[in-house]
Amino acid sequence: MVVPAGFVIGETDSTGNAVVASDPASTITSEITQSLTDYNVAYTGLSVTQETSYKDRQVFKISFDSVTTFNGSVTLDNLFPVTIVTDPNSTVTSGYIGPNTSAPDSGALYITDNFADTQGDYAVDGYGAYVNVPEIANALGIDDAYILNSTYTNYIYQYGIVQAQVQDTYNFVGPDGVSLGSKTIIGTPQTTYNTLSLVPTTIVQNGITYELKDGAVATYATYPAITTTVSDAATVATGNTYTVQYLQVMDTTQAAGAITDQTMSWTGSTPTSYTVTLPTGLTAPTGWTANGDGTYTIATTSGDLNVSAVSPNVGSYDVSLSATGLAKLAAANQDYLFDSNVIAPGL
Repeated sequence: MVVPAGFVIGETDSTGNAVVASDPASTITSEITQSLTDYNVAYTGLSVTQETSYKDRQVFKISFDSVTTFNGSVTLDNLFPVTIVTDPNSTVTSGYIGPNTSAPDSGALYITDNFADTQGDYAVDGYGAYVNVPEIANALGIDDAYILNSTYTNYIYQYGIVQAQVQDTYNFVGPDGVSLGSKTIIGTPQTTYNTLSLVPTTIVQNGITYELKDGAVATYATYPAITTTVSDAATVATGNTYTVQYLQVMDTTQAAGAITDQTMSWTGSTPTSYTVTLPTGLTAPTGWTANGDGTYTIATTSGDLNVSAVSPNVGSYDVSLSATGLAKLAAANQDYLFDSNVIAPGL
């Protein structure tokens, strides 16, 4: 068997896609064995070995010790499918399967009575229908290589290899699934490209700034193999779709929360809690008690407040979120970016 130009033996991977076979001789053996079983063919000594390529076309020697079909005949008019896929290293764009007059060596399956293999047990009688193709026989170092002659045009198939393109889509998304637009990129299947020029680091929409989240997209991506039928070279197949997450940057000069000012009569002690209002969209950390009116109570014992300046003496004192409080607020709002001014100090 001489695989058609531009193709190699293929196999089906774990995702159901046809890919280049890692062990083509074993793949052919498995497929032939399955067909022999399906057609109830008795046989012994099936052997498939890969030989030296012919004009960059894979060559396989297929032999049996004996073959007998279910009805006792030594002939079998059934198809034995063998998977082939386009050769990623080939530049061939068209060709024939079968001995076309312009390419007599374009056949795929040849029969031989090569003496070194048969020891003269049988001879091929072409009956005028089969002819030897010396280009094949000489290249493979065998006595002859018979195939149907070129007048059997129903068994000659012309083919073209189309290098179709595939399109990947990147959807940009902010907090709560807000759409920030999308971009597409088109390229050759199973090739790798850099995403840095495609995915913006900053997006401004409706006056709001969004920053690309760390790790939201890989630096490199690979176009997938095309698994759908392609009708012509202009076809662009659907590739992968990626969702890229962005963080909303809060302008704390315009939309900051605040710690509510409070007063108390002198008792010789300090307040045990303070009330805070959050900017729209932010979520309070665990441990901040909701008051039902959009504000939250933070206990001074939580460590989330900086009350180091507060004294039991009469006077005014600044109270702000501590580094711990800011870290908790940030952890509870991982879709947002803000600075330490996100909550304005109170008194």
